[in-house]
Amino acid sequence: AADAAILDCAPGTPFLRTRRLTRAADGRAIEFVTSLLNPAHFALHMRF
Repeated sequence: AADAAILDCAPGTPFLRTRRLTRAADGRAIEFVTSLLNPAHFALHMRF
């Protein structure tokens, strides 16, 4: 419910959730990000 209020949408609205972990050259974690993206405004394309 807190996320829905921040994102100005109804609770239960489907969102895309992405998580990213960035590591330094020595393997230490230096950044961890969780993003909630409204699929009405974002498209996610990944290539491996």
